[in-house]
Amino acid sequence: MKIRDFNQPRVLVLGAAGILGWNLLRANESFIGTIHKNPVEDLGNQIYRLDISSRGDFVKLIDKVSPSLVINCIGMTDVEICESRPEAAYALNTVAPRMIAKECATRGLRFFQLSTDHFQSTTDEINDRTEITQFEATNQYSLTKLFMERQVLLANPKALVVRTNFFGYSPSSKSFFSQLVTSKSGDTFTGYKDVFFNPLGVMTLVHLLTAMSKIELTGLVHAVSNDVISKLDFAKIVLDASGTSASLVSGLLPRSYPKRPHFLALQPTESLLSLQQVGSIEDMIRTEVNRFPPSQEFSTNEAKGRHSDGL
Repeated sequence: MKIRDFNQPRVLVLGAAGILGWNLLRANESFIGTIHKNPVEDLGNQIYRLDISSRGDFVKLIDKVSPSLVINCIGMTDVEICESRPEAAYALNTVAPRMIAKECATRGLRFFQLSTDHFQSTTDEINDRTEITQFEATNQYSLTKLFMERQVLLANPKALVVRTNFFGYSPSSKSFFSQLVTSKSGDTFTGYKDVFFNPLGVMTLVHLLTAMSKIELTGLVHAVSNDVISKLDFAKIVLDASGTSASLVSGLLPRSYPKRPHFLALQPTESLLSLQQVGSIEDMIRTEVNRFPPSQEFSTNEAKGRHSDGL
């Protein structure tokens, strides 16, 4: 890894309505953001509307705001929607990032592309899930992400692809984490005891990406926690930290279509550990739970079929 300081980079965040995009902007007032259709709340940043499927619109925006770094948080992340709309998933998750990578390379702009941990490997061992592991796709979502990673780095070898998994607060979030935090008595959730991951709290990821924006990083990195936890135990900690009386049922990942991987945990990239201290998953959960306003509530059915503007 080469280290070079960048003084106050001018950052454009694509996908300000998503959890990560919103938190990146909220934490960095100088960052500029884009939205497609979804409005954003509680942001004082410059916000522009952008249809990322239009290369012409993206080029016009780049010429207007003159960023030194572009961070793409846009993506179709709902696995079922990706499966039912594979062409749309490919356009948003693969074609658009490749276009952004090319335009950034042409203009000499730095580019961060967010990716996922939703890949299958030959073994369920974290030491076998490194940046050089040959992962396999299990569904359309993971296929579009694998294609994206390869095409982005081919189009722009100086780009940075960040594999990650995160949870946390934003005003518009209807994620499973948000449902757990805002649940009420009588709500019931299923936690999978056979699915394992090592996510970051979104504010930890925000601080990490902000630190990464000030040094020179290229290639592929894993921005994840050192702790591996089951989805069941994760849900238990969230409900406990929230003080809710919702019920949690232990379950197994359904074998229904589309297929999903059981072991998502990635080996963290060692060079990132010096940039930002990463606490335990329990500490990050409690930090994110405490960010929720007391009055914020979601129906447990609201998140079904959601098409997110952010990763």
